[in-house]
Amino acid sequence: MPHVMLNTIVRNTYLGSKVAHVTCSTSATAKTATATRPATDTTVGSVVFGSVTNYMKIHPWAASGSTPTIRVIGWSLCNDTRLWIPHSIAEVQMASLTGTNVSILGSNQQAAATLTKSAGDAKLFAPSTTATDAYFVVDAQGFELIELHFRVTSGTVLANAHVGEM
Repeated sequence: MPHVMLNTIVRNTYLGSKVAHVTCSTSATAKTATATRPATDTTVGSVVFGSVTNYMKIHPWAASGSTPTIRVIGWSLCNDTRLWIPHSIAEVQMASLTGTNVSILGSNQQAAATLTKSAGDAKLFAPSTTATDAYFVVDAQGFELIELHFRVTSGTVLANAHVGEM
């Protein structure tokens, strides 16, 4: 009788914007079909990266005292028209921060203590206390690129996120 061995596949986590934090936008930037491949633009709160094969976990970070909203947008390339088509997946706000500073890319960032979903489909994992950071999970299957768009109501706020496959 053959033996079956089960292995747990390690899913790496990586920083969304590896070079610099994004400067949160103060408005929801319009996302429309475009012939130009979407790309990271840290000056307008946008991080773009390759999609995963299934679910994606997103662990957001923000500067102390700020609670940005993160829009998750899936991008698909239409081969017939050669247009990149945006699809809204979810919108989640960092409702409160943990209060613990972590140095990421040379600046202090704080994780979410609580999250609030305002649109789309996302599963929130927020602890009952601030003993563990909050994160959220979205279904990214079928998209070629994922964009995280960070925005705040006012001011200049730096933010980022760790992302990973599930």
